[in-house]
Amino acid sequence: MDKQVGKPKFDAMQVASDFMGYFYNMWFNNPKSMYSSTNNGCEVIKPYSKLLYEGVQYEGIQFVQFLENFAKSGVKFNVNKYDVFDSGSRMIQIHVLGTLTNNVEVKQISQFFLLVYQGDKDNKWTLMNSTLVIA
Repeated sequence: MDKQVGKPKFDAMQVASDFMGYFYNMWFNNPKSMYSSTNNGCEVIKPYSKLLYEGVQYEGIQFVQFLENFAKSGVKFNVNKYDVFDSGSRMIQIHVLGTLTNNVEVKQISQFFLLVYQGDKDNKWTLMNSTLVIA
């Protein structure tokens, strides 16, 4: 018995690391490039992707507009640590702790992501939900 039953075809830690590098870079440089209508099928944020921030839910293009407005404020983001949970059924949960800084203050953040596998072509993952808390 050489085969391992149930072994995923992907490395959840690598997917999470790649996702976070991409997401946070694009958030502060070109958020629209992550959205479906602008990226020729290589999008991470779909029309049904959701972000929850301070009790307000942003979906699809509103999610992207939130990221754009936030990026315009001139803050910088740093990941301090993260945990990854391969929750099965081709879903990955990521919990990030980090800091946001501007010229005046440093704030702690906690962000949660739920990624869902979208297909074998180019190992595509979609961001289903995210919750952002800034303290």
